[in-house]
Amino acid sequence: MAKARLFYLPLGGAGEIGMNMYVYGYGPTGRENLIIVDAGISFPDSNSAPGIDLVIPDISWLRSHKKRIKGIFLTHAHEDHLGALARVLENIDAPVFGRRFTTLIASNKLAEFDIPTDFIQCVDQYPSIVDVGAFKVSFIPVTHSIPESSALLIESPAGRIVHTGDFRIDSKPLIGEPFDHNLWKQIGKGDVTALVCDSTNVFINREGRSESIIGPAFTNLFDESKGLVAATTFASNVARVRQIAEAAHNVGRSIVLLGRAMTRMTSAALEAGVISSFPPCVEPSVALGMPREKLLLLTTGSQGEDRSATTQLSYGKFRGFKLVAGDTMLFSSKTIPGNELSVAGVMNRLAALGVNVIEDHEQVYHVSGHANRPEVTKIHHLLSPDLVIPMHGEIRHLVEHARLAKLNGYNAVVVKNGQLLNLKSKKIEDHSDKIGKIYLDQDVMISEDSQSLKERRRMSREGVIFVNIIVYDEDNIYLCVECIGFEMIDNSMPDEFVKDFIIQKLEEIDCFDEKSAVSHEIEIANSLRKTVANLCGKRPILRINTVVNQR
Repeated sequence: MAKARLFYLPLGGAGEIGMNMYVYGYGPTGRENLIIVDAGISFPDSNSAPGIDLVIPDISWLRSHKKRIKGIFLTHAHEDHLGALARVLENIDAPVFGRRFTTLIASNKLAEFDIPTDFIQCVDQYPSIVDVGAFKVSFIPVTHSIPESSALLIESPAGRIVHTGDFRIDSKPLIGEPFDHNLWKQIGKGDVTALVCDSTNVFINREGRSESIIGPAFTNLFDESKGLVAATTFASNVARVRQIAEAAHNVGRSIVLLGRAMTRMTSAALEAGVISSFPPCVEPSVALGMPREKLLLLTTGSQGEDRSATTQLSYGKFRGFKLVAGDTMLFSSKTIPGNELSVAGVMNRLAALGVNVIEDHEQVYHVSGHANRPEVTKIHHLLSPDLVIPMHGEIRHLVEHARLAKLNGYNAVVVKNGQLLNLKSKKIEDHSDKIGKIYLDQDVMISEDSQSLKERRRMSREGVIFVNIIVYDEDNIYLCVECIGFEMIDNSMPDEFVKDFIIQKLEEIDCFDEKSAVSHEIEIANSLRKTVANLCGKRPILRINTVVNQR
């Protein structure tokens, strides 16, 4: 009989910020019971994935083992942890477990895809247990930047795992449960086989701060500001959104929610009982008739998302609202790695309008939802695990977290996406050839190595030249040229340069008939590509289509 094993396999989130998806398995090799923790998305870098809307983990491995999947557990309701749930459930039948606020957001999201929600189960926090297959799973409350976030205690016949999810240590959160040191110490009294732990802020050495300390700064800013004030933050950070709204209300400003996520998250928080009240808001159409200096716009788009309210305001207008010289825009947020250029673009456009743009360089208006280095160390010591496995971070975060764990006296191993770690033997199997990323272009799924994506990258980098040649006879040739991605070629307009070049080549050809058209196309294309490369350093995608004797 095959020997049972307990393993950990990250499909996403162990090598990048976002796209979190982790698999745990227990049982005889090849017949393990499986559970999935989180099903998140990430947002692409426009340079590496031009035209792509979202990135999700490749779930081919899950599809091939779907009969053994016993459940999906959601640690919290951020997009990078549940945004891919609908795509997973289109391929896999498994119950979904989460706390009330999380399951409410998940149900609303699935409804947008016309996916039934009756298999989503709302569960109570620890010590309640979800018993699925070989696993017993409990939700341990943690503080994060969204309500009802949880770590998971995953128990199996081969050992106990604590999967922290995203967390920080906050003893006075404005919403949700404070971090319970005694509970974590109690969990640590039993042997913890592995601590799979958030690594996002492992490079930040200072102690983390509580959400509760930043409220007065909002009140002072909104009271002192002239003109219209806008503030952007993560809509899911309901505690922050409510703090901003209350501060504005207290100084006599009316609140306007701009962006669908702002309305959706505050409504869900009220429905779930996470908050009991929210300051009164004004409909945008009504607010347009009110004095601008008495308004506070709460906007989506703190990460520079293209279609968000903040980005549209930076371009001039959103739902009738304009920001003008003397107005204020507050970014109560941290820029996620990879979004720096997008956020800077929004801020620069706002500054060009004369808007007073306030970033949080001095950490006055923002508190991170992730544990800094001292809090990560506290978790290590509270649980005293046999093994620390860093997750939720780029490779540099994972490596530094492993180094910190070893400095704290614990064994640690870096496990990257696609690597399966046997938690008893400590051996790693590499499945990265079967695991990767899927790019979503609207509803079309594109593989990481697809030809279309390679061509998009090349087009964005090298440019494109389209040429249509219609040869009626040797004295009647029609040329249509379109060049994309070129300013000038040899001090000439790109289209004119290409036309002149092709005409010269055609004049050198003695016989241009239908039979020889293809060979001449190849000859002209090669020559043109080489010439353009020599003149401007680009090797464009080149398409030449020739039609001969069509009269």
